[in-house]
Amino acid sequence: MRRKRNEEFQKGEEVKVEEVALNEIDQKFMNDALAAVEKNMSNEEYDIDAFASDVCMSRSTLYRKIVSLTGQKPSEFIRTIRLKHAARLMLQPCTSTILFHLRIVEDMVFIRNFAPSKIQWL
Repeated sequence: MRRKRNEEFQKGEEVKVEEVALNEIDQKFMNDALAAVEKNMSNEEYDIDAFASDVCMSRSTLYRKIVSLTGQKPSEFIRTIRLKHAARLMLQPCTSTILFHLRIVEDMVFIRNFAPSKIQWL
């Protein structure tokens, strides 16, 4: 069951907290984690330490919690949320708008993450 939830999180275009977190405490944590990442969407220096601080957890506790709920490391979780946001922005006509908005400095980072094999949820 957990594996199915993790796959749903990774494939879906939208993040549905109710599908990832089954109890109220985990739902609150996921909402807080998503809010922290979304608040820092354009901060290219946002890292795991800042993320852990934003959700009031140690790095190790954050790691265990994120992996158990999403099947991803915290750095992958941040990248996934940013890419899902980029996918929503791709409905806009200009890719440079997306790159600027997300502060993706290197175009190759964007291209590598949007390789055809990785666009399963569009």
